[in-house]
Amino acid sequence: MAAESRQRSTVVVVDADPVGRHAVERILQRAGYEVVAVSSFPAAKRLLDDQAVRLLITSVKLGAYNGLHLILRTQAQRPDIATVLTTVGPDPVLERDVRRQGVTCLAKPFTSAALLDAISRSQRSRPVDGASPGPSAVTDIP
Repeated sequence: MAAESRQRSTVVVVDADPVGRHAVERILQRAGYEVVAVSSFPAAKRLLDDQAVRLLITSVKLGAYNGLHLILRTQAQRPDIATVLTTVGPDPVLERDVRRQGVTCLAKPFTSAALLDAISRSQRSRPVDGASPGPSAVTDIP
């Protein structure tokens, strides 16, 4: 993605861990993205409902709901949004399940290069015609 295009791409980063959230925010800002970082599912939900967002990066652990719930809810409303789910360590079962939903999974800890590669992969995996990548098991999340 060209730098000009990155600068117009708003990314929402959701992570309850302030250290992890800040690290991802800094990586993305250095790469030229406009970043809005929040710590909770409700805050992310409000942002995603109110702003034009091209990319959602969320941790799987977000309290009462999890990052996958947030992604599935967002995809149901906006199937064109690219998504990356970060996890604490590799989880082959979760990775397989999220890939079926068109979600890119990235295990923590990760490098800047790995994050940027995951973003690139997530953007390539999104439908271009606005069609959903597949059936969502969770569409009634508030």
